[in-house]
Amino acid sequence: MSGKEINYLKIGSFVLVGLFIFILAIIFLGSGKLFQKTIYVETYFNESVQGLLEGSPVKYRGLQIGYVKQISFVSQIYKNTIEKHHGLYSRYIYVKMAITADALTTAPEQALKIALASDINTGLRIKLALQGLTGNAYLELDYVNPRAHPPIEIYWKPRYYYIPSTTSTLTSLADNISSILDELKEV
Repeated sequence: MSGKEINYLKIGSFVLVGLFIFILAIIFLGSGKLFQKTIYVETYFNESVQGLLEGSPVKYRGLQIGYVKQISFVSQIYKNTIEKHHGLYSRYIYVKMAITADALTTAPEQALKIALASDINTGLRIKLALQGLTGNAYLELDYVNPRAHPPIEIYWKPRYYYIPSTTSTLTSLADNISSILDELKEV
């Protein structure tokens, strides 16, 4: 090989590596998630989470405040605690959410704990909601009657902020229709 061929190879390699690094920088810096402050919230469902995927939106009264980070079984996340209670809670679905809204991530930790506890007492719950007819789901934070929708009992200490879940509208509707049909059968 002559000296000129080696220089062209070095220059071509340098340009390709530089272009690759430039594209990666645009992707990471452009997405905004690299420097975005995030807090994590978890909840547990005692129903199907069909249609919910990692990356699905988390909304508060229609406004997107974050996304679903992880979906798993509670028994995989809190193994030791679940085994002590003979697997009674192994059917629960664990959902970890990344909350990125500035209104929540900039609040001091102690103030956020107090505000969440107060909101949960007044009925703040997470429920599964469907996005139109596509079958895709998202999580909705909203207020419900706390007496009609009490939090499920848990016997472990959540690793992150905990907001109780409530049954989805679709599940409630199906349960109500089923009970009406059962009453009609008796008549």
